[in-house]
Amino acid sequence: MGLPSLGEKHDKFMLRELVKRWSNHKVMVLRLSQFFHCLDIEFFPRRSLPPLNEVGLTCFWDRVYNEINGKVRDAVITLIDKELQHELLVVFANQLLGKVHSECCALLKDDKVDDLSRMYRLYHKIPKGLELIANAFKQVWLSTSSFLQHVTNEGTGLVQQAEDAASNQATTSSGAPEQVSVQWAVSCGFF
Repeated sequence: MGLPSLGEKHDKFMLRELVKRWSNHKVMVLRLSQFFHCLDIEFFPRRSLPPLNEVGLTCFWDRVYNEINGKVRDAVITLIDKELQHELLVVFANQLLGKVHSECCALLKDDKVDDLSRMYRLYHKIPKGLELIANAFKQVWLSTSSFLQHVTNEGTGLVQQAEDAASNQATTSSGAPEQVSVQWAVSCGFF
């Protein structure tokens, strides 16, 4: 009755296979009922037997559904749980995104790496979530009047470090001049 193919599949794949098998079974029962219509009219009522359609549908229930009922229930609950978690995650992310504009400068200035990491882990699970958060950070940086001052201060300090390193022919703890330039570009949000 299709039980082996259902037993090999799990979660949504098993549910899809079950729906496919159920649909095929209903078509088969309908065609057999049409083919043996005369038995349904004459023979089965005289013997007090249920109609062929009813027997065919009951067979699927008894032989297939009762065998995998537990797996079906678990698969449905798992899919519902995943969908609810995703919806809650999106709602929470949107609420957090509304606060990002007011708090992201503080997170960046105070080197709140743990908080920024949590934001990444939250938003990377949402389709286009990282794009949303990146746009929010860019808007905050660009709308902040101290952005240009920050770039100037950081850039001047890092250029001075690079010049000192080049004149001393030694690398500072920040690394070679190329590394200093990359660090500056990253700190300014260009990458």
